[in-house]
Amino acid sequence: MIVAIDEMDDGIVDANLGGALFKKRIAVRGRGKSSGVRTILGFKQGDRAFFVYVFSKSNQSNISKSEKAAFIEQSKIYFSLDEKMLIKACNSGALREIVDFKESENE
Repeated sequence: MIVAIDEMDDGIVDANLGGALFKKRIAVRGRGKSSGVRTILGFKQGDRAFFVYVFSKSNQSNISKSEKAAFIEQSKIYFSLDEKMLIKACNSGALREIVDFKESENE
């Protein structure tokens, strides 16, 4: 999942859905991106990224207009959280932080 964020930082985006919401394909181990999963992310370059929804194309071809609207609103809420609120949300299990362990090991 970190690779997807790195690619988006480099401008590689599958679809800009508007409202800082994006669709990004992610490869699944042993399969390529086309057989992987689709993710819906709230993303602001140089700020934060939130994986809002993950789905397999074999189970769902795309998101609906109402889902898109709900995900945009959800992303707005996530981006409005300050550092203390994010920590509290992670500690409670409401959110989960994804850490790039390779980057952490090099610091």
